[in-house]
Amino acid sequence: MRRFLGIIAFIMGIVFLGESLNLWRWQDIAFLFRFWPLVLIFVGLFLLISDWLWSLVIILILIIALAILSTFRKDLFRNFSYKEQSKSWMPKIENRERPQGFYFYFPR
Repeated sequence: MRRFLGIIAFIMGIVFLGESLNLWRWQDIAFLFRFWPLVLIFVGLFLLISDWLWSLVIILILIIALAILSTFRKDLFRNFSYKEQSKSWMPKIENRERPQGFYFYFPR
C-alpha cells in the first residue's frame, strides 16, 4: 500500500509540474484520467502474480502498447468536437468546404 500511494503521489507531481511548465494542457491530462480502470488492472496483476519482477515487466509492456496505440489514435480524437446544440459528436470543419481526410459521423 505504501508503494501504491508513493506511485500515485509521484504521478500527480509529474502531472502538476508538466502543466505548470506548459509541457501539456489540462485537456490532455483530463483525457488520460479516462484510463483510471488501468490502475485496477495493474493492482490486480500485482496481486495475482507473486513475483514482483514479472508483474513489473507485464505492466511495462502494457504501458508501451498503450502509448503506441494512443499515438495512432491521437488524430482521430482531435478531429472531433462536442456540439452542445445537437448533443452529438461531429467532425470539426473550419471552413464550409468539403473536409479533407477521413471523418466519422456518429448520429444521435
